[in-house]
Amino acid sequence: MKVENNEIYMTEEEFNALQDFKIDSNINNNEGILKHIEIDGENHIIKKHKRERERTHYNLNMFLKYRDCLTQYIPELVLPEKKVIIMRDFGPAYTMKKINGVPLEWVLRDSRIKIKIQLLQKLGQIINKFGQIPNFPYNLYIGDLHEGNILITTNKNLKIIDTLSTYIENMDGLIFETPNEAPHSKYLEYNKERTKVN
Repeated sequence: MKVENNEIYMTEEEFNALQDFKIDSNINNNEGILKHIEIDGENHIIKKHKRERERTHYNLNMFLKYRDCLTQYIPELVLPEKKVIIMRDFGPAYTMKKINGVPLEWVLRDSRIKIKIQLLQKLGQIINKFGQIPNFPYNLYIGDLHEGNILITTNKNLKIIDTLSTYIENMDGLIFETPNEAPHSKYLEYNKERTKVN
């Protein structure tokens, strides 16, 4: 394995030898393979997408380019940190910080309404930031937003994971390629009918 700037180079054998990152069996992960990796003494996760999509490569490059700007204004986003290049594999892969917490989905099962309202209000405050990011020249849209992709940390903060399903507007003004791919969510669902407004 070799690290250069914001890129990690490894062979398929090195990637496969990394320990799998297990997620709860009740949480859907049909997009990719998750592995543990230690970088500079800190625990991180590598996510390798199963399918190669132009949009995913595009979003990954844009998030890496504007990472500092986005995380400064929306620290609740868990964004890619380094691009991972696996030899003889063209699927997008990247590292992200490992977040200790539980999915919002688990907490929303609680029978106490007050807790649910507080958490959803907090999530609403985060979502409101998306339309007001200074120094970011593109529109940013939340794609695959559901309670399995939001973690509650040990400090009771919310973190939005699976950010490559957050869409950065591309040159064609495309927002969603296939919005019907979003999983069903009991509490949260993005607007599948949304189209670009000039």
